[in-house]
Amino acid sequence: MKPEELGAIIAKFVLNPRSIPFAGAGVGCRVNLPTWRGWMGILAEICREYGENAAAELIEIRANDDDYLGAASIYKTCRRIPDGERLSRMAAPFRHAASQVPLDLLETLVALPVSGIVTTNYDRSLHDAYAKYQGSSALPLELSDSTLRNAALITEFFIARIHGRAELPQSMILDHSDYALLANNKDYKWQVET
Repeated sequence: MKPEELGAIIAKFVLNPRSIPFAGAGVGCRVNLPTWRGWMGILAEICREYGENAAAELIEIRANDDDYLGAASIYKTCRRIPDGERLSRMAAPFRHAASQVPLDLLETLVALPVSGIVTTNYDRSLHDAYAKYQGSSALPLELSDSTLRNAALITEFFIARIHGRAELPQSMILDHSDYALLANNKDYKWQVET
């Protein structure tokens, strides 16, 4: 397909008033958030801080094999890291103040004439960029509460974080077992199947 043909398809999509783009990890990378591989490296270092050296090595091996969910499973099972600390440190790379993120890199995305944005990212950079450039807050739709189920009925602009949020680390979808739980999550499943 030629670039101009692809551009025409994208323009047609964006001009549909009910368009909802998907913003994945590439959006987070634009604002200096870690890639999966980088994040797994951070988690491996946390394991080392707590004397979980074997777990750290396994995380790095799996991350190098692009098995990020397997690497994350190892982190989640590190017993020497207290539960609260493990969750807090896991989410820390995705918590930031709006002033720490180059929000101008997201201005074009949040300015699109669409109904909302769906993202698997855990951070708030899309929310912060929307507030900065649109002058109002986007309606947050979150995995761990009932707001996600209502997305198809909402008429105001929303940002749906469908894999959890850093502010509530236990909501973050991280490994194979978390993805298996999504299969039984009625709010998530209803939204995906609709």
